[in-house]
Amino acid sequence: MQLYKEVDILHNKKMIIWLNVLSLVLVVGFWILFAQLASFSHPDLSLFSKLEIAEMFILSIGFFILIIVHELIHGLFFKLFTPEGKVTFGFKNGMAYAASVGNYYSKMKYAIIILAPFVFLTLLLTLLFYLEWITPFMYISLASTHAGACVGDFYYILLLIRAPKNIVVEDTSIGMSMFFDPQNT
Repeated sequence: MQLYKEVDILHNKKMIIWLNVLSLVLVVGFWILFAQLASFSHPDLSLFSKLEIAEMFILSIGFFILIIVHELIHGLFFKLFTPEGKVTFGFKNGMAYAASVGNYYSKMKYAIIILAPFVFLTLLLTLLFYLEWITPFMYISLASTHAGACVGDFYYILLLIRAPKNIVVEDTSIGMSMFFDPQNT
């Protein structure tokens, strides 16, 4: 197979800085989106009335759990598409990751692996909010922060969208490599 593009997201410090800046922008944008969504069922919503220390602690724990579950969902989908593949988890350069090094995926399968945590966790948090198991502030905070933290996943999706149709993706320990697939020309 012929290499189309290699992405080293772990060692590219300039990329890491840009992704972190973009992540903050996304948090603000998603905060507005999820606040609007929350206001449909709570028209009198006041987000900043009084934020208790207990709620801040719960938010911190909740976000930590979201990061772990997010990576586990990536791992689950790696295994779903390549049952014999090994999945590793880690934390480097301020980024948590799940990897299935050396395994190849079609563009569609890799896109599903990449987007699954965002979709499932956003739906779960929205459901918990509408069931009134979490407060509006917790919902908006967790959902928008998680969505902003998905910036690396969104970057991968952008790369996949821009790539030609006939590629396969190899998951690597530092990012991903895309190859032209001679069987899909």
